[in-house]
Amino acid sequence: MPIYEYEARNADRSCPSCGAGFEVIQSIQEMPLSACPDCGGPVRKLISWCRAAIVEISPVHAGVEKQIPEYEKAGMWSHAAELGDKHAEKVEDKATRQRAVENYAKAGYDSATLDKHLDLSAPAFFLATVLLVIGAWTFAFGEESEKKLPERYISLSPEYTGVLLESGNDISIDVTVRNGGRRGENLNLEVTSIPEGWKAWVKTYSFGITGVHVASDKSKSLTLRVEPADDAEVGQYRIGIKAVTEDGALSSAGQVTITLEKKETEKKVGGVNIVTSYPVLRGPTDGKFEFSLEVANKLDKDSVFNLTSQGPENWDINFKPAYEDKLISSVRLKAGQSQTVAVEVKPFPWADPGQYPVLVKVSCPEAAGEALLNVVLTGTYRMEIGTATGLLSLEAMRGNDANISFFVKNTGSASLTNVQFLSFKPENWTVTFNPEKLETLGVDELKQVEVIITPSGQALVGDYSVGISAEAGKASKTLEFRTTVKAATAWGWIGIGIIILVMAGLVALFIRLGRR
Repeated sequence: MPIYEYEARNADRSCPSCGAGFEVIQSIQEMPLSACPDCGGPVRKLISWCRAAIVEISPVHAGVEKQIPEYEKAGMWSHAAELGDKHAEKVEDKATRQRAVENYAKAGYDSATLDKHLDLSAPAFFLATVLLVIGAWTFAFGEESEKKLPERYISLSPEYTGVLLESGNDISIDVTVRNGGRRGENLNLEVTSIPEGWKAWVKTYSFGITGVHVASDKSKSLTLRVEPADDAEVGQYRIGIKAVTEDGALSSAGQVTITLEKKETEKKVGGVNIVTSYPVLRGPTDGKFEFSLEVANKLDKDSVFNLTSQGPENWDINFKPAYEDKLISSVRLKAGQSQTVAVEVKPFPWADPGQYPVLVKVSCPEAAGEALLNVVLTGTYRMEIGTATGLLSLEAMRGNDANISFFVKNTGSASLTNVQFLSFKPENWTVTFNPEKLETLGVDELKQVEVIITPSGQALVGDYSVGISAEAGKASKTLEFRTTVKAATAWGWIGIGIIILVMAGLVALFIRLGRR
């Protein structure tokens, strides 16, 4: 007569017998049990792991493949499964192992244990056997300690016996119910005391409960949900809760003291951390300033944080995700998560140089944080250059100096320093400036500069381009002068004389030759 193992399908509806598992001696012809003999709860049939781990050497080993079909034909599924399982263990045949599992299923063994059984390799079988032996030893010696438990004992204890609650909020408190006796207990639960207008009940997951089954030497975690009255005043309130056994023989009570506090009219600063590596940026008025903020959620839950700012009038302040161009006004952060947010600041074009504060606020219903940023404007860097008449042309003689003057004006909002002059000229020409450079040029200040252009002595008569550039760091301007090179007047008369002499010679030659 083989021994079969069973265990409860639902631990919450088990008794000490089926909750820990039990064995039954049955004939292979009998149907598997579906209910516990003690409590009637549903049970399932398990595989005995030690049987699968024992390797037997039999003289009929060679005829295993023949015996398995014979057992199957006779409906002896358990025999066929065990024989095939042992044979597959010896020869490492996966097909025979699968066939054994199918026969176990036909014999009524639980499908969940069959899946685990199929995945176990030989080393895993050995380990399972060792663990089973250790478990049996623990169980044998554990029975003695179990006997030391009292016949019946229950306790109910809230996790927190005193809590602070802000007006207008609800609260959930964990409650532990323990059975320290040797038998399972069905416990009735009730809220024994509650302030007028308040609501309180025991729940688990998403539904309320009035009773719970707790197995021997086990505990259950429940939730006490409390909703204060809308008009509840500041003060202390007590909620009582009680657990009673089904027969009323045992009971255990607990109490929670709730201190109701006045709701804060303003958000508490905290719960969010804001860090920036560069809180002060410096640059011109016509530039853009981008700050990088690391926003961290210090709450114990996910929250959506709103992003707002306060800055100087007519300034453009926007929030963006790091390395992205889209604009945002809020950011969702998980509990303990942090994210980088960029703050882009564009000053008013006519803002004066100086330091301007920008206050950034990050807030949600439960928390708020602030960060103070500073923009230092150095002003704008602009200049204009030109001539008093607006003409950009001059005449020059070969090898002789030609003078022309131009002005440099600071049209920005910041002073210009070290204004230097450069020239772009034809080969062998010279260009000089007086003065050679300007040390400073104040806002709206204008200064005159003289430039001397000297064409090459071998320059041909014609028009040439000479470029003049004024540079002062971030500001620069360029002028282009059209320079007309002319020859000296004496050379013109000499040329005319040469032409007249040539023509006179030709006339004399024609006359002489014509007489012949």
